[in-house]
Parts: sequence; structure tokens; C-alpha cells
Amino acid sequence: MINKTERTKLKKVLKNKWIDDVLKKTIEKELVTKHGNNYDKTYVSQVFNGVQSNLNIENCIREVYNERKLEQSNKIVKLVD
Repeated sequence: MINKTERTKLKKVLKNKWIDDVLKKTIEKELVTKHGNNYDKTYVSQVFNGVQSNLNIENCIREVYNERKLEQSNKIVKLVD
């Protein structure tokens, strides 16, 4: 479960429109609900805020975080060069 400290750290990098990226990840990984439907924004948000618990969604959130953090560090490197 994503705790408050981790959530604060994630928010600093994810900023906005991160839920759409997480949903794309779930589709890429073919993650679906127990009824066979794709996850929705509300559920992803609830997992992020600790209302729901789903390790697969949490891992997708962390992957998007890592991708965005890498993108941001690459932008910084380009600015310095």
C-alpha cells in the first residue's frame, strides 16, 4: 500500500495527467478487474490514496513515477549541456 510519505514523494514527480499514463500501463500489461473490465480513473485514484489496495496498480503507478523522474532528469541534463 502506498503510504502518506511515498504519496507525497510521488505527487512531486507525477504532477498532472498521471492517471491516464497508469491506465495505459494497465492496458499494456493486460490488467483487468475481476469482471474482465479495464480499470477506471476512480479506482486508480483510490489505490493511490490508500482507499483501495491493489499491488498491480501500485506497481504501475511506481513505473510511471520512475519514467517521469527519468524524463525530468534527462531534461535537466539537456539544459546543462
